[in-house]
Amino acid sequence: MKSTWCIKMIAAVIALALVAGAPAVAQVLKGSISGVVTDPQGAVVSGAEVKATQAGTDAVSTTQSNSSGIFRLNLLPAGTYKVEIAAQNFKTTSSEGVVVAAGTDSALGTVRLSTGTPGASEVPATASSLQGSGSQITSLSSDTLLTHFSSIQENQGLDRMALFVPGVVNSRSNNFSNVNGVPFSVNGLRGRNNDQQIDGQSNNDSLVTGPSAALTDPNFVEQYVITISNFGPEYGRNSGAVVNLITKSGTNAWHGSLYGNETHSAFNAFSALQKFNRTQGIFNPNSNNEFSGATIGGPVMKNKLFIFGGFDDQIINTDSLYRTFSLTPTPTGLTQLAAPGCSSTLNANALSFLNKFSPYAITAGHPTPLPNSVTGLFTNINIGAGCPGIQFGGVSRLMPTPTHTFNTILRGDLALGKDIITGRYLFNRSKFFNLSDNGAGGWVFDEPVHSHDILYSWTRNFSPHMINEARLSYGRLYVDFGGNDKINPFEPDFRHLQDALTNVSISGSLSFGPGTNLPQGRIVNTWQAQDNWNYVLGKHQFKAGGGYTFQRSPSTFPSVFNGSFRFPSMASFLTTNTPNRVQLTKGNPEMDFREHDVFLYFGDDWKISQNLTLNLGMTWSYFSQPVNLFHDVTSRREDSASTSFSDPALPLSVRTAPSISTPLNNFGPNVGFAYSPQWGGFLTGHGKTVVRGGYRLLYDSPFYNVYSNVGSSAPNFFLQTATTPAAFPLLAVPTGDAVHAQLSSLIPTTNDPRKLAQTIVDPNLKPDRVHTWSFGLERELTRNSVFEARYVGNHATHLLQSANGNPFIADLKADFPNLVPADLTPCPAAQAFDTTPLTGAVGRVNCNAGVVRTRNNSGYSNYNGLQVEFRANNLFKQLTMRTGYTWSFGLERELTRSRFDGPNIQFQPSMSHRHLHFCSLNNCRSSESSMALRVICWEAGSFPATTLPLQASLLRHSRN
Repeated sequence: MKSTWCIKMIAAVIALALVAGAPAVAQVLKGSISGVVTDPQGAVVSGAEVKATQAGTDAVSTTQSNSSGIFRLNLLPAGTYKVEIAAQNFKTTSSEGVVVAAGTDSALGTVRLSTGTPGASEVPATASSLQGSGSQITSLSSDTLLTHFSSIQENQGLDRMALFVPGVVNSRSNNFSNVNGVPFSVNGLRGRNNDQQIDGQSNNDSLVTGPSAALTDPNFVEQYVITISNFGPEYGRNSGAVVNLITKSGTNAWHGSLYGNETHSAFNAFSALQKFNRTQGIFNPNSNNEFSGATIGGPVMKNKLFIFGGFDDQIINTDSLYRTFSLTPTPTGLTQLAAPGCSSTLNANALSFLNKFSPYAITAGHPTPLPNSVTGLFTNINIGAGCPGIQFGGVSRLMPTPTHTFNTILRGDLALGKDIITGRYLFNRSKFFNLSDNGAGGWVFDEPVHSHDILYSWTRNFSPHMINEARLSYGRLYVDFGGNDKINPFEPDFRHLQDALTNVSISGSLSFGPGTNLPQGRIVNTWQAQDNWNYVLGKHQFKAGGGYTFQRSPSTFPSVFNGSFRFPSMASFLTTNTPNRVQLTKGNPEMDFREHDVFLYFGDDWKISQNLTLNLGMTWSYFSQPVNLFHDVTSRREDSASTSFSDPALPLSVRTAPSISTPLNNFGPNVGFAYSPQWGGFLTGHGKTVVRGGYRLLYDSPFYNVYSNVGSSAPNFFLQTATTPAAFPLLAVPTGDAVHAQLSSLIPTTNDPRKLAQTIVDPNLKPDRVHTWSFGLERELTRNSVFEARYVGNHATHLLQSANGNPFIADLKADFPNLVPADLTPCPAAQAFDTTPLTGAVGRVNCNAGVVRTRNNSGYSNYNGLQVEFRANNLFKQLTMRTGYTWSFGLERELTRSRFDGPNIQFQPSMSHRHLHFCSLNNCRSSESSMALRVICWEAGSFPATTLPLQASLLRHSRN
């Protein structure tokens, strides 16, 4: 009943949004230009004609100043504009080089008209670099930086630009997400909290977060826009940064580019590891990196239809040296084992398995035996009485590990008077070859990655004061960790999971077969409908919108699905083939996640006076609970005796995964202001200073890695361990299908999930909740340069935490009773559902549960930072500069670093955590960044113009 009510409510909200002209998630593709028109005495001028002409396409957008003198050109395509303002009895005033960035307002401030002959023009002024109409903190990289900044020109990744924004630091190994060059953290928040977009379209991998499509070529991108604090109401999916890549479009002139570069390791200095390898006589493989591409764009119909397209490829050729000193029979040892006097004393299946799957049976990479690294000698081991002195050693192989990446972009823009229609397609195909599973043993796999992104946008000007944009988009990501038929057919892709070999481990020796969590893979399909509506009414500039996102993510995540065999020694394995542990899981490793999200927002930029603007807004976010997939699957399974895994006498609540309620109160208010004092003389510059600040409440979308962990534990997966492992000798060719048939008797139908290790989510699991605020000032030094100082802070609650869901407290209660809350009593044996030592309930908090790991919302973090920045664009007509410094302090209590960007600690829920926190790993106390780029351009006779970029950059982070 509750689920039906929620579905009806969501449908009603979506229908309401459609009627209101807002059917979508409101990440934005376009920006705006605003200002106030006055006469020389400061009185407002109404009815002034405002015209913005986009450079390149000559597309014209017009509006009029209203009775308050206010004008705003909304939903303008990103780019550079010339703005002209004309009114009766006044000269025409124009501003050149007004840059419109996605999701931001380019405020011209107060525009004073000069009296004179109508139609006469003043000398065009250069647009100011001040951000004077809102509290949102945004950084823009375009034009010169994207074209010439060397740190991104070799396809290294566009997110390197983020590192030059105060408050942003490289999160390095404290990261678990995809990256577009580098992982980064913003204002002490986790890197996986960042929202990645392309042209305002969601570009997020729901399982590991980060960008799903890697758009790394700067020649495809018009603008790199990053918003780090005080988001406008149109943003709301994540609490970290919003990174929006705006793709290039065609112009009225045909233009194109042909580019490429190639680097070789021979020209690079050795790393510390390579230097160490050289001292140890270890070969350092060479590598070669080739990157090339081409773009072309222009008019199909001048002033109306424009196209842009591009293609690039990156081919990295390198080798990897896989080596281990774990012992395995050498080729000499294998010959000794095959001798008649020896082989007759060995188990036939074990010997056949070793001959077929030993490191030397997989010939790729030319496996070479390694002697002991200390003695320089091989090890001789007696295998039973009939095989004395069998030679063992380590093994190494040199494998080619190239990477092939191909990218394509196609975009078209159609201007039809009051309508602008845009269509865009992106395709990425990458493949990483021969990644190591157990590389020295010959167990390697490929990782193919494919992504498609399609976007359709329609912008309609209804009147000089009202405009609307509607968008539809689809994205698809395919990732496969597995498959390498040319080298080893027993390490297949995830679609042929049961063709893989089982995992075999032997104490003191090299293991065989893929890891117990391979192969795995996922497909992420994302459908979005989006809408943004803007209306200027008096001193109010209203905006509203919202949207619907449906994501379907079928994933395959095995956990010992093909079984595992463990042997005490190589001698035991070869002579008797009697394992001392055999394991197999029962369950379906395929998880068909589905998520429905709704987002609605309303905002008002209220121009209280010519120099004071209030930014007000409210958002509502709905994130469904994909984890309820496991409740549905286990409920259907346990509903029938023929499919049930568990003891039917147990309560259904024990045999099934719980249903998690969906929060409906994710309201996110935001309030901000921007004030430009017209007093203060030289100190404020009469309109050249902006004081701004604001507050915003944000929520984070679901993180699927938590759900995949839940799906691989009871009651979804049952990991069974044989009580008599010797009864299950290893087969000669133990693929998944064969092992499942062999171990069918191992799987009982009367399981009790509580006797197995369980990972569950808290029944009240909610989205992360983050309060953010800032206050600062921005001062124009010259028309091309700005200094800014700001204080930024945030307080994050409901962060994901890994906790011991049923801690053992008996010993602690007995020895240190003051450390355990008085109302907690260790479970006595008489009340425990299971009295098995260590894994049972005796001595634990809950008598009705065993070993439980809980994912809950008990984590939190705090951040306070002072950030200063100097920005200059086209200074002296050649120089672009950015320099910034951040001093900050962050505290946190979050989940394990390997999965959730926090410290590797699991907390006891029975303990008090009010003072349990520590310095954040997502924060650097002191951070400096500087970049300077000068482009020298000259012409020589009839030769085309030549440019020479000169660049210097510095990044320094200190956690002390």
